[in-house]
Amino acid sequence: MHKMEKVCMSAWELPKVLEERLKEKYGDDWEKYVKAKAINEEELEEQVKAKAKEQQKTQREKTLNGFLKKVGLKKRDMLQSTMLFDGVKEADVLFQAERKIGDWIFSSAVFFFALALIEAIIIICLLPLKEKVPYLVTFSNATQNFAIVQRADKSIRANQALVRQLVASYVNNRENISNIKEQNEIAHETIRLQSAFEVWDFFEKLVSYEHSIYTNINLTRKISIINIALISKTQANIEISAQLFNKEKLESEKRYRIIMTFEFEPIEIDTKSVPLNPTGFIVTGYDVTEIAILKDLDEKNKVKDDGVKSRIIHTEKKDSHMSQYKDIKEQ
Repeated sequence: MHKMEKVCMSAWELPKVLEERLKEKYGDDWEKYVKAKAINEEELEEQVKAKAKEQQKTQREKTLNGFLKKVGLKKRDMLQSTMLFDGVKEADVLFQAERKIGDWIFSSAVFFFALALIEAIIIICLLPLKEKVPYLVTFSNATQNFAIVQRADKSIRANQALVRQLVASYVNNRENISNIKEQNEIAHETIRLQSAFEVWDFFEKLVSYEHSIYTNINLTRKISIINIALISKTQANIEISAQLFNKEKLESEKRYRIIMTFEFEPIEIDTKSVPLNPTGFIVTGYDVTEIAILKDLDEKNKVKDDGVKSRIIHTEKKDSHMSQYKDIKEQ
């Protein structure tokens, strides 16, 4: 290439002898001839390079074919192997994509399962908030200007206000005597439900005698609770003032001290069936002591112990409520 450029130099750069020879051989157009020849030589050089590359490629193919013959393969098999490798590579890419999608789906499933499990646990924990729980409501009366709202469970034993209310209610029902039959029956039924067997048995015998003040239609007994002292969780001391009236005329007035022992039985309460003694309050001991006589009763109205039998006739059938108190003794 560099040689041809040297040939194509302008005439003044060439030696005089060479210029004269070229003129003699080619005439005045010697410069065009030199340039055309240089171009042809350049094309020839490019063709030589291309042929050299082709020879190198042919040589490489011969070398490759010789190697394939030695290993027992053909070029076609190699091409198929290459295509198979490309297919395997594409399949591996697809497999990896599918595996990533599967991992994502599995992770999502685990997440939603854990979320559902947490929601289920929260719902189970919150279920007691929607549970129907029975409550006891003690309304105020003429002497007590308050009402007690208490959940019907074991916590009622720790509520001193409720315990005082139960003690006062039991004493009022037992010691007050009215000539109204319906009121007596309700009070006596309440006493029976809240008394141990021996306590109720003693009270039943007391009101059943012919000359008992409980059966004297001329007398009405009214009491006033002076004081209630809770000695312990199962014992109370009560002081009362008892008055006997005969047609609204005061016949007698005395003071008594009552020592009461009690307990609470476990009772299950639901909203469908409420027992008559919802607190489970049971009096296990009831001892009355006279401490003062403010006005004594006339002899004609006093209880006479003349050996008259009880007017209550017991039958073979026993009250199922009493069977649970057979082993409880009055204190």
